[in-house]
Amino acid sequence: MHRQSLDTGRPRRGKASRLPFLIAGGLLTLVAAALIATALALPSGSDGVDDPASSASAPPTSGADFVADAETGDTDQWCYVHSAIPVGVVTSPVRAGRYAFKSEIRDGPLIYDTERSEYANGPGSCDKPMFRAGTETWTAVSVYLDAGFPEYSSWSLIAQWKEADGGSPPSQISVENEQLAILGADSLDPRPRFPFGTIERGRWIDFLVHHKWSTDQGIGFVEVIMDGELVLPKTFTRTMDNSNPLFLNVGQYRDLANSGTAVLYIDEVRVGPTRQSVAP
Repeated sequence: MHRQSLDTGRPRRGKASRLPFLIAGGLLTLVAAALIATALALPSGSDGVDDPASSASAPPTSGADFVADAETGDTDQWCYVHSAIPVGVVTSPVRAGRYAFKSEIRDGPLIYDTERSEYANGPGSCDKPMFRAGTETWTAVSVYLDAGFPEYSSWSLIAQWKEADGGSPPSQISVENEQLAILGADSLDPRPRFPFGTIERGRWIDFLVHHKWSTDQGIGFVEVIMDGELVLPKTFTRTMDNSNPLFLNVGQYRDLANSGTAVLYIDEVRVGPTRQSVAP
């Protein structure tokens, strides 16, 4: 049987006339494959521009042993949060990136029979690094005291290097009578106290604290740089009560004699073996 062809009046194309189309189709297939491969190589949610949220979970490349910059959008960079009032991350104010941690204390609510709102990288079975005898460490932390932060006539702590077995921290940053100071362990008589500045409200304050950890006051030392300026030169003191490792607490812990709602923000926390290792 003769099968009639449907002639539309257009010339029929032979193999030679179809070649350009075949080449063009192959090129389009290659371009599409390249675009798909590029898309798969980009982080989730990325359009080719660095996405702070997706890059935040990457391991720190600065050389720091511990980083808590809130850029995970939660408090998972810390082992524990000790606060009578629910706290967490905020989007303003921030020192860098998109998030910071909030610490808040009010009259009345207590935790462990104390007024505190702290973030801790120990103790216990945490996998966070500890401060150990014989080592030198640098701790960077930025804090922002809210404009309404109260005036305290008794002690209040905003950072503690605390021994894992409890007791009074052998090194801490205190706020009292508008003055900033490094306090030593209360097991020493007299208790070491090294003033280095006054507090300012409504702006970020950058602390960089250099320690040598030792029970020997001729070996241990502390040094403080604030806002890029050396405010406490290297000062020899006992920085440990015993050989037990220490962990870091940042936030607020105050004497019940103080009163008022106190809000503090924390950002850019880093711990490392050198000053360069904790640079943001």
